[in-house]
Amino acid sequence: PAINDQRFQRAPIPLPPLSEQQRIVAKLEEILPQIDKLQAVEEELAKLQDEFPQKLKNSLLQAAIQGKLTEQLPEDGDARELLAEIETEKQRLIKEGKIKKQKLLPAITQDEIPFEI
Repeated sequence: PAINDQRFQRAPIPLPPLSEQQRIVAKLEEILPQIDKLQAVEEELAKLQDEFPQKLKNSLLQAAIQGKLTEQLPEDGDARELLAEIETEKQRLIKEGKIKKQKLLPAITQDEIPFEI
């Protein structure tokens, strides 16, 4: 049978004794702050889980650009030496007519820099 408002309002609702009600209230007051703390921790964890992949990617790119992911061998030289070798080879190829001299690129703006070097 369906329960309508009148039947519901007339139905007896058993309540525990006052001392038991007070014990329940005391227990709830004791654990509610812990529940609030747990909820805050869960929200922070969810935020970290959302941000972690992108932050990890950025960190890896930063470390790769800075040369921190591999050991630098002395025989490899440094970046300045490599850049000088590339420039020398480029000039040689231009003189031989194998490549054309490129136009200079415009300066990079702050907005175009994806991460700090």
